[in-house]
Amino acid sequence: MAPHSRRFLALLVLVVFAGLGVLDGVYLTLAHVDYATGVEGVTGVCHSLTSAGCSVTAGRFGAIGPVPVATIGFAGSLSMAVLGLAALRRRRLERDPLRSVLLVMAGVAALASAVMGTLSFIEGSFCPFCGVWYVLNLVISFAAWWARNPGGWEGLVDDATGGAGFAAALVFGSALAAGVFVHHQRRDANLEAQRVELLEHASEFGEQLADEMLAGPRQQFDLTGFPRRGPETADLQIVEFGDLECPHCLTLFDTIEAFAREHPNRVAVYFAHFPLDSECNPEVDEVHRHACEAAWAAACAQEQGKFWEFVTFAFGNQTRLDDADLREHAQQAGLELETFDACFAGPQARARVAQDIVLAERVGLSGTPTFFINGYGQTGALPAPIFAALIEALEARGSLQVP
Repeated sequence: MAPHSRRFLALLVLVVFAGLGVLDGVYLTLAHVDYATGVEGVTGVCHSLTSAGCSVTAGRFGAIGPVPVATIGFAGSLSMAVLGLAALRRRRLERDPLRSVLLVMAGVAALASAVMGTLSFIEGSFCPFCGVWYVLNLVISFAAWWARNPGGWEGLVDDATGGAGFAAALVFGSALAAGVFVHHQRRDANLEAQRVELLEHASEFGEQLADEMLAGPRQQFDLTGFPRRGPETADLQIVEFGDLECPHCLTLFDTIEAFAREHPNRVAVYFAHFPLDSECNPEVDEVHRHACEAAWAAACAQEQGKFWEFVTFAFGNQTRLDDADLREHAQQAGLELETFDACFAGPQARARVAQDIVLAERVGLSGTPTFFINGYGQTGALPAPIFAALIEALEARGSLQVP
């Protein structure tokens, strides 16, 4: 086969598979937004292929800062498709810097696929469209190598840092900026649609939840020793079972905290731990690998009277909950570190969390977040409008006295 014919076939394969990568990147970017904002949107496609869907795209390894990994993949695929088309037109050139740049980009894409595949393995969640991306990048790498310039690696650095490299960086940067813009637009649209729906139907949702809660058993709690915010004699007692690594628990925590601030004299909020981590909770599989350590650290913060300060830092940094991070949160919360270290290493904090887990089992907890309002329970994170409507509905039924 003549060299230019070989290059034509290799570059054609590269362009086609990079184009498929663009489509895959677009889908995964949209799925990332929908998972992150709790909207079904396009995620149903992925869930039709596997029970886990593509939720890993919005997991702890699904973004670099505010930029989804899927959007970076989209930008890389689009860049290779554009440069591949340009190189295809110049295929008769014996040596073309564009082909060198494509080889470098394809190698980076293959390496990124290997890294993301490893992280998915660590996360224990695999996404079918992510798997497609890995295969596409592997084929693109072979095609880029097949279309390479004579001499292999010779002149590769000069080509990649010259005009062709600059063009590649320009295309990649433009594609990434466009992808991030679309991502943010969709995110804002999803959130606005949710906000409008909440406001329109908050009262209806509150009525439904109130009926569900009152139909269930009313629990009696001995709240002695539990961290409390608000007066002990408050008319409205809210007991929140949470996991400091659980995003939905963060939503509920923020909602309850906001409600309590609006009614400081008549609301008492109690917190109990139910970490979704088999290390300390035999009732669950490991879902959040740092949840037990975070709960133990919070128990140590309670010993120093800084529970709420600590959990605020922990909830606000849910991707930073290893031992060193927890110690940093303790320092930020104003804890005396030597006392904290001794508590964290000792049995007392573990016993405190174990006591909460036993209580959760007694009241039939099925997951987090779960909360009880004057003994009536409900599972799930409620936005502020629905929570307020729920309180109003319970009060209207004569079940509660609220401010």
